[in-house]
Amino acid sequence: MFGIERPSERDLKLLSNGKLDDHNMYWAWPKIRTNFGDWIGPYIYLKRTGVKPRLAHAHQAGGDRLVHYTCGSILQLLSRDDVAIVWGSGVITSQKRFARPRRTLAVRGPVTQERLKRHGYDVPDVVGDPGLCLPAFYSGADKKSSELGIIAHVVDTGFWRQFEKFLPEDVRVIYLNNGFESVIDQITACKRTISSSLHGVIVSQAYGIPTAWIEPCAKELSGDGAKFDDYFMSVGAKARSGDAQKLRLPFSIDDYDFELATPGEDLREMSDRLLAACPF
Repeated sequence: MFGIERPSERDLKLLSNGKLDDHNMYWAWPKIRTNFGDWIGPYIYLKRTGVKPRLAHAHQAGGDRLVHYTCGSILQLLSRDDVAIVWGSGVITSQKRFARPRRTLAVRGPVTQERLKRHGYDVPDVVGDPGLCLPAFYSGADKKSSELGIIAHVVDTGFWRQFEKFLPEDVRVIYLNNGFESVIDQITACKRTISSSLHGVIVSQAYGIPTAWIEPCAKELSGDGAKFDDYFMSVGAKARSGDAQKLRLPFSIDDYDFELATPGEDLREMSDRLLAACPF
């Protein structure tokens, strides 16, 4: 995506010897699939710097090289002290320990703040998911063409491929393994959304679209729900990790509560604070 290629073994060896630059970033990039939310950090980095970030873990950076950790529940993967520059990252569980960042400029929410405090690490005042900043870089669709968009978590792709033909005509399914800006276009073309993906919720709210959070249809997600609490607490929403709504069939928009996840904070102001703290 974005023309970014995985680093070569030669580049990683040079990085381990401290001989490359600091355009390093860690994000989840499994070889079997591409997931929209994992690419928010690289997208913002490319937009702000004009440089494609190099995929690297903190433990792969040698000398005084640094690695940016941005969007996603990735802090538990941090395994080397004093290398990571953290901006907007979060935890996947409320328990697992991780290495000490070099600098922490912002985290996703209060759950991650508490984890940093518990470990004796520096705790930033700025909270919020970097996905809230996307409207600063891309405006999305010009007009609404769907009454509702169902944002399918990648684990639900197979389910919705089979079921979407039974949905009303004014309801569309949005798959997060499509092109990055195409996903934003599809979300912002909807009057409302329901989402089994956290970043589906976040991006909808960033663009001012009412959204309802539902359980995934295919299987349980990894973690203990901490990432949902982290985000919902950060934006002042009533929803918590146990509040995901169940998909009801036959499908009707009226079956879903669009108020529970509504932010109480000004998301534009949160975005401004995040961007003011951004290290790149």
